[in-house]
Amino acid sequence: MSGSGSANRIRRERLSVSVLFFSDQALDFLKGHDPETHSLVTPHMERWQNMTLNLPKGSVVLDGVGFSAIGRLELIEILRKRAEALGVEFRFSHIVESLDELKADLIVGADGVNSLVRRSLDQNLRRIWRSWAITSRGSARPARSTP
Repeated sequence: MSGSGSANRIRRERLSVSVLFFSDQALDFLKGHDPETHSLVTPHMERWQNMTLNLPKGSVVLDGVGFSAIGRLELIEILRKRAEALGVEFRFSHIVESLDELKADLIVGADGVNSLVRRSLDQNLRRIWRSWAITSRGSARPARSTP
């Protein structure tokens, strides 16, 4: 059974499992830009070269299409440990009353639709509408270009 087929079966049986899929191209990009993280993540991934499309009149094998998969929570934990090793400070379940109390170059506000970050910086954010979600992103400071 394919990874997506397994995910669909798990969903039907109402089990709570999330799997993230990465193409070979995406992993090559990660390796080129952050080889240390690549070397931490890839040993935990399942990998396959061929994909089978199950169609009403039979199936078709697409060969040479490399993909890898990893459990979402496992990936998050690997990335959290890597970020901490690089000096990132995480604060969970920490109530922030004002952005002024935070001293950082980057603040990630993952606090939902009633976000303090969104309310505080709303005039500086650009909204992107999707059919399934609204994403707000922006910065109070102009972005610098990187070399």
